[in-house]
Amino acid sequence: MIDLRRMTHWLITGATRSGKSNLLAALVVQWAPQRVALVGIDLKGGLELSFMQARLSALAATRSEASVLLSQLVEFAFERMALCRSLGARDIWEVQEKRRPVR
Repeated sequence: MIDLRRMTHWLITGATRSGKSNLLAALVVQWAPQRVALVGIDLKGGLELSFMQARLSALAATRSEASVLLSQLVEFAFERMALCRSLGARDIWEVQEKRRPVR
């Protein structure tokens, strides 16, 4: 079981042939029907994650795309923090679901 409320951001790394792609594929299959944003950064030109692109909210396949995407994610995080502060919530899960942003 993975509680996305406790571990909301992930970085998956590992050696070649260690099973990273298999893990990602299994996670995407399980999370696909749920209301979660999934973002991928695949600096092999999309080779590993492009087959999941229909379900991903965003996919960066180059360094420049990754830089832009990471900047957007930081901006989004600041927007969430501002929303939480304005509502007196300590994290996004304390915000009413109808007001909780998911992109």
